[in-house]
Amino acid sequence: MLWTLVVVVFVAAIAIATAVVARYQVRQLRQAQAGYEERLRKLNVDLETQLERRRKSELAASDLTARVLKLEMGREDPGGPAASDASEAVSRAPAEIDEKMAERVRQATTALAGMRRWADAHFTAASTDAAQSERMQELERYVVSSLDHDAASASAGPRILICGLHAEQPSVLDILPGLLEELDNAVDAKLMYRLTDGPHVTRFYVRWPSGPAPSIRLRSMLKLAVTPGSTLAAETGAAQLQAVLRALSDGGPSVLQLGPMLIVRTKTGMSAGFVPADRLPISADQIDAAIAGTAPDLPTSLGADYIENLNGWCESAAA
Repeated sequence: MLWTLVVVVFVAAIAIATAVVARYQVRQLRQAQAGYEERLRKLNVDLETQLERRRKSELAASDLTARVLKLEMGREDPGGPAASDASEAVSRAPAEIDEKMAERVRQATTALAGMRRWADAHFTAASTDAAQSERMQELERYVVSSLDHDAASASAGPRILICGLHAEQPSVLDILPGLLEELDNAVDAKLMYRLTDGPHVTRFYVRWPSGPAPSIRLRSMLKLAVTPGSTLAAETGAAQLQAVLRALSDGGPSVLQLGPMLIVRTKTGMSAGFVPADRLPISADQIDAAIAGTAPDLPTSLGADYIENLNGWCESAAA
């Protein structure tokens, strides 16, 4: 009898526990179902919104297609093919519009890719040019510095002469280099380097051969070149120097430096002299003042010796 009671109590406990668990699971299922129903409702709302947007888009596309067709039909014969194929055009228009838009997108993408390739190549070339230009400038500074040092060093053999041409007229800058090259060839000198230093200035370096000092030989050449009736063949280079002097006389205000020899052509006259080494180089301000005629005679102000007044020679050469 006791065992029967124990079994009944045990079965009743199991039944109660099962009922409690079942109620909990039913409550969880109902909550999950409510959540799913809420999500479904939101999805339905979103779907209705999307469908409404699609209907509006289709209506707008149809309206646009109708307008396009009216314009096309207005330009064509009412009895022609356009009128009979209107319904077909309406159904075909959206596809054609999509195709044209896709084609425009492809064209724009291709053009953009081409522009990017061009820009990459352009910037790469510009960067390369800038680097090369910087290297060339560094090389030019090194060459000029080396030549200036060589020119300042005393030497009994070949030496470097610092030369320069400052002229107002471009024609002088064009003609003089050729005449100076003929002069260099005549005296066995060699042009080492030439550079442009502004719109009116050309600087160059000449390697003068061994032998008499440049001032001695240039002074002899100058004397023969400006002395009436002299035999120019008596001194090699005198005829070429005379051609240089004629070009300066005809070309207008200018200053020519050939190592120690300085030739100044102003609006009022022309002179030449030999400047001491310790007064070189000549500053740009001094040259500008000499050309403008706002300063005393440049060779005299620099303490030059063997000064030649070339006014009379210029007048006789122009006659």
